[in-house]
Amino acid sequence: MLRILLLAVFGYLVWRAVKPYLGAPQLPPKPPPPPAKKLPPEVRVDGKLAHEILGVAPDAPLREVQEAYKKLVLEHHPDRAEGRSAEERARAADRTKQINRAYELISGKNTR
Repeated sequence: MLRILLLAVFGYLVWRAVKPYLGAPQLPPKPPPPPAKKLPPEVRVDGKLAHEILGVAPDAPLREVQEAYKKLVLEHHPDRAEGRSAEERARAADRTKQINRAYELISGKNTR
């Protein structure tokens, strides 16, 4: 007799636990998570990162980037190699192009 009573109590408790879920409306499926933000590709100029060319940290403020850019352009500008050989002037022109392109990429000034 005790077994039947315990079985009835257990059945009643299970029914009370399950009852809210039997008639409840179905929840809509969760929407898929938003796609991950695409990170910009690494900013490279001739195989080097633009920050490496300018010699600044990747998280450097724009003011620091501008100062490094001006310093490097003054140092490597082709007009500064006026009395040197054609090869050195060409190397200076290439280096100046790299510096200009790196500055454009970092500062967001796309002139191309």
